[in-house]
Amino acid sequence: WERSIWPEGVPTDDPEIRFSVLFHMVSPEHFGVLGIPLLRGRLFTEADRDGGDRVAIIDETMASKFWPDEDPIGKRVTFETEAVEDPDVPEVRIYRTVVGVVKNVRHYELESPSRIQLYIPMAQSGRSWSSGMTLLAKTSGDPLALSSAVWREVQAMDSDVPLRDINTAEGYVQESMASTTVVSALLAVFSGLALVMSAIGIFGVMSMSVVQRLRDIGIRMALGAKGSDVVRMVAGQGLVITLIGIGVGLAAALALTRLMTSMLYQVDPIDPLTFSAVSAFLIVVALAAAYLPARRATRVDPVIVLKEE
Repeated sequence: WERSIWPEGVPTDDPEIRFSVLFHMVSPEHFGVLGIPLLRGRLFTEADRDGGDRVAIIDETMASKFWPDEDPIGKRVTFETEAVEDPDVPEVRIYRTVVGVVKNVRHYELESPSRIQLYIPMAQSGRSWSSGMTLLAKTSGDPLALSSAVWREVQAMDSDVPLRDINTAEGYVQESMASTTVVSALLAVFSGLALVMSAIGIFGVMSMSVVQRLRDIGIRMALGAKGSDVVRMVAGQGLVITLIGIGVGLAAALALTRLMTSMLYQVDPIDPLTFSAVSAFLIVVALAAAYLPARRATRVDPVIVLKEE
C-alpha cells in the first residue's frame, strides 16, 4: 500500500509536507525468502510483537532521502495514529524506530525505478490494514508442486480462508512484463524485416550500379585490366557507400536510444555487440552485393559490351 510518512521532527499537520512510501507488513522470514539483503542494522525477529518496541525497516532510498549524512538506525518515523474513542481528544501519533536498512526492491513494476519502501512486523500491525495477504514459500524443487501442501496447511489453521492466484515468482515477473515483452517482440520482428529489406536494397543498388557501368568496365578490361582489379574497384566503392550509410544509421540509432529505454529491462540501450553485429552483417552483404555482379561483368566479352554501348 502507499502511505504518507513523516520522520520525527517534521510537522505532520502541514499539508505541504508529505512523503509518500510503499508500506508493507511482513513476517521475520520475508527478507530471507525474497533474498533482500540487509545493509545495516537488523531484520525483524519473533520478539517484534505487540507490547514491544514499535520498529520498522526501511530501504536505502528512504535512508538517503531522510538522513543523507546520518545513521538512520535509531531514527523514528510516523504514519499511524493511536485509536481514540473520545472525538474531542486529538489523535496521538505512533512513532516507530528504524532498526534496519535493506536493499532497494522493485515490488510492482520492473521497468520503473524502485520507490521508497517501509516495512513493519505483521505482528505489530495493530489493526486490519487489508482483507488479504500474500503468502510466500521458497523451495528447491518445483514451486507449484507445493500448492497442495500449502493449501492443506492454510485450511488446517482456518478453513474459511480461501487461496487464490497461486503462481511462481517467475510467473509474476512475466505477467508484469507482458506488455513490454509484446512490444519487444514486435520491435524485433520489424527490425528483422528492416534488416532483410536493407540487404535486398543493397543488392539491388549494387547490381544496378554495375549494370550502368558496364561500358566503363569493358573499357578497363579492353585496356588490360584484370578481373580481380575490377572486382576490387567495385567492391571498394560499394563498401565506402555502405560505411557512410552505417555511420548515419548508427548516429540515428544512438539518438533514438532514449525512446527505447522505457521498453527495456536490464538491457543497455547502447549495446555495442548488437550495433557491431548489424554493422558487420551489412558490410558482408555489401561486399557480396558488389562482388557477385562485378564478377559476372568481368566474364562478359569487352568487345561485345563496347559494341552494345
